[in-house]
Amino acid sequence: MILIPGDPININKNIKVIGDFYRKDDSIFAKTISLFESKNFLMKITPLNGIYIPKKGDSIIGKVIDVYANGWLIDINSPYVGFLLVKDATDRFLDVSKDDLNNILTYGDFVLAKISNVMKNKIINLTMKERGLGKLDGGVIVSISPKKVPRVIGKNSSMMNTIKSVLNVDMIVGQNGRIWIRGKDRRSELLAIEAIKIIEKQSHRKRLTITIKKFLEKNKNA
Repeated sequence: MILIPGDPININKNIKVIGDFYRKDDSIFAKTISLFESKNFLMKITPLNGIYIPKKGDSIIGKVIDVYANGWLIDINSPYVGFLLVKDATDRFLDVSKDDLNNILTYGDFVLAKISNVMKNKIINLTMKERGLGKLDGGVIVSISPKKVPRVIGKNSSMMNTIKSVLNVDMIVGQNGRIWIRGKDRRSELLAIEAIKIIEKQSHRKRLTITIKKFLEKNKNA
């Protein structure tokens, strides 16, 4: 449910509320347009501005936060978490009663995955069975507002290709606001991150791709 600022939600004293809100008498109000969820004696209010809401078919960069007997729990930079089953992660035969899944993916690993399904109960199913998906080795991760992802990619991938070509780095932009960068040296990675942060702050400006190209060319050999 979407909660609009000014819309009251009546609660009783036994209800715990977490998120960005304020109280007035026996009601709570969201400070911004928010996602409202209620389960048992817990209410959660999550601002929609800048957060990632998963959609089927999105390519995302996730982080392994737990390892289960049949798969992995993945942080997808969202109010919701993703789940990656063994069958959706690898073609290798694994006996989940004997094999240690930490040998495939473990805590803190980053993966490029695709959202295969968004269930009604907000369970997010992931897959890595398509070409180009999988574990991300090396490099660095930078996070931005998911709303700024189209600007970082640019029209016909122009912005992303500019960063990649000028700095000679590999770069993957997830729809969830996470970006993976791997360069030949640390300096090129840090310069790419700096450029991305400029794009995020100045996304409203015209001819930004040209500005970023000049910035990178000026600083790459400085």
